[in-house]
Amino acid sequence: MSLLLGENEKCSFESLRYSEVSPIFLTCDHASNTIPESLNNLGLTENILRSHRGWDIGALQVSRYISTKLKATLCYTTYSRLVIDCNRPLTVDDSIPKSVDGVIIPGNSDIAVADREQRIAEIFEPYHNQIGKLLKDQLIQYSDTAYLAVHSFTPTMNGKIRPWDIGVTFHNQSRFSEFVLHSLKEYEDLNIGVNEPYPITPEGDYGITEHGEKNGLDSMLIEIRQDRIDIPSRQMYIAQILTDILWRYIGQSGY
Repeated sequence: MSLLLGENEKCSFESLRYSEVSPIFLTCDHASNTIPESLNNLGLTENILRSHRGWDIGALQVSRYISTKLKATLCYTTYSRLVIDCNRPLTVDDSIPKSVDGVIIPGNSDIAVADREQRIAEIFEPYHNQIGKLLKDQLIQYSDTAYLAVHSFTPTMNGKIRPWDIGVTFHNQSRFSEFVLHSLKEYEDLNIGVNEPYPITPEGDYGITEHGEKNGLDSMLIEIRQDRIDIPSRQMYIAQILTDILWRYIGQSGY
């Protein structure tokens, strides 16, 4: 069987690491809208792939900014969640989605078992293996590392307005999520949601439960509305707010 990723294509993840490790560990699970050449864009147009269906718009730029300013390790995906969603358990139906927000994905209909296993082996598993490796290295220095996943969401979904600028989402509330939530509410120009637009569940989210909670770490996911981070100036504004809050968290935690 031929490989999913050609020899000239990148691997399924990229990561940023620093010689001075921060106690914050970042992931961005939906960072890219790239489709492997062998999948012929899954039968989708470039406009669909550039839309929110293909990736979390703005999330990578915010993640990279925070990572750079805090010297925090960041691991992020390099292929679209439409190929395989790296934040979904492999057992759920939308691990390889057949449709997203009303758009059918031809390349994911009636996918063969061998093709599914190929996507797992070449994209899903290498990404999560890298997170596990980086996190293991980090925990040697900071056993109480805080795990933060960065995502973004659409202003409307299924005809409903989503008014939150930023959502603080978690499965188990922790000192970390409480601090970030309380700090964000100090910004009067931001509408902050709690477990909005989605709560974290073991059935619907993989990264937080697999890497954060299984390691006993304070873990949370930040959701940012995409019209707040769709251009560089807006990305920098939100990223700087989050960076300032995380700096304060680090300072008050006595690292």
